[in-house]
Amino acid sequence: MKRKINVNHLVYLRLLLEEKSVSRAAKRAFVSQPAMSKALHNLREMTGDPLLLRDGNSLRLTPFAASTKKKLSVAMEQLENLFDHDFFDAETSNRTFVIASSDYFSNYVLPKVFFQLEKTAPNIRYTILDWSEKDKNILQNATLDVAAAAFISKPTSDNQTVYKKFGEDYPVCVMSDRHPLKGKELTAELYNSYPKVIISNRKNNPSILEEFFTDNKNTHTHKISVPYYTAAFELIKQSHYLLVVPLHIAGEMSKNYPFSISELPNNISPISYYLMWSTLTDGDNGHRWLRENLIEIMNADFEKAKQRGNQKMTESRRELYV
Repeated sequence: MKRKINVNHLVYLRLLLEEKSVSRAAKRAFVSQPAMSKALHNLREMTGDPLLLRDGNSLRLTPFAASTKKKLSVAMEQLENLFDHDFFDAETSNRTFVIASSDYFSNYVLPKVFFQLEKTAPNIRYTILDWSEKDKNILQNATLDVAAAAFISKPTSDNQTVYKKFGEDYPVCVMSDRHPLKGKELTAELYNSYPKVIISNRKNNPSILEEFFTDNKNTHTHKISVPYYTAAFELIKQSHYLLVVPLHIAGEMSKNYPFSISELPNNISPISYYLMWSTLTDGDNGHRWLRENLIEIMNADFEKAKQRGNQKMTESRRELYV
């Protein structure tokens, strides 16, 4: 019957396999050499393997010992971090993170994020929610892990929320390739003469673009209000409606929809994008891993989409002078 292995056995085994010397292992363990020799004898009985073999004036590992050394290193690291509240290993963690964002980020950005994260964190799970300013309380009490949102002015700092900017953009006007305004310079008069589609994702919760038009004192009477970007682009594809969206969203949607882009006629303020989280989770290592990866991947995707939007804008400008 095999003897039960305790933690001391694992500690001695690790030292013996690392040092390949009974005397050096004993010194590191602060025990006598005879005590370490006895430990080696016990370990040989437990494993059924000699572990260390004489090779001239030194000892070498058996094949079993060499294989065990690698596994033991991982096991001991996990034991050492067993009671460490801050310990987080993305490769082995099965933690669930709750993320809130707009429907655009949920549909077009977050899938790319998760595809990247799955390569190094295959067991982590994610729950995605629709974001509203009304949900700020569940963000602050850490029921919600992070939220991605747009602001037309710098968000007001408080003692409960951390804000990290990951992108900046500006609104553009999108229209069908068959629209009468295609290829024309968009003046305020022309812009105001056509019906609009606006995206408003929640009742009594104005979209960032509704806030933009209020903030910039623009006229923006709309014909149809829809909750999703895909619905808005489907509408303009088949009509003379105009749609105002941030440039990076126009760039992303240009992969699936034919349309023309025009600059808005008035001076416009930029739209800033922030990742937000509670101060309660600011020092959490797992949370930090999530935030850093989200910001890095979202920023890269954001810039690529803006580049596509600028290319589409350049094509539309060429048509203006043809």
